[in-house]
Amino acid sequence: QLADPWQLDPGWAALFREETPEAAEGLAPGASLVALTGPWGLAVELPVDSPGRSPDDPALVVVTGGSHLVAEDLGDFFGVIVVDDGYVRLDGTTLHGAVFATGSVDLGETGRVVYNRPILRWATDRSLVRTRLVPGSRWEGTE
Repeated sequence: QLADPWQLDPGWAALFREETPEAAEGLAPGASLVALTGPWGLAVELPVDSPGRSPDDPALVVVTGGSHLVAEDLGDFFGVIVVDDGYVRLDGTTLHGAVFATGSVDLGETGRVVYNRPILRWATDRSLVRTRLVPGSRWEGTE
């Protein structure tokens, strides 16, 4: 058990909050990001055409707004699931990657999480591009 409650870091949280778009300046999610939000306490489901169906096309699934994620009966799913202020249900799904949730992770009768370090590294290193201009590192001119 964590000493402090888990939550999205400020950069990720800013990406999903419309009220602070300036905080998300310079952030660009990759094509395999599935961002879901819904009413507090209600469940959302993964879209049928979402990435994550093969190890070559993993998904980063981020659920915000206090919604829960129902990812049941998907068979093999490749990616990282992050649920901020909610829980995850994975019955009938084998998640190859990792899962982070503020609430519980319910595996039901047949759900499994198979930790996959390369997929977690992909999610942390390559799923979100963050750029910052360093003073003195770029110049522009006309000739």
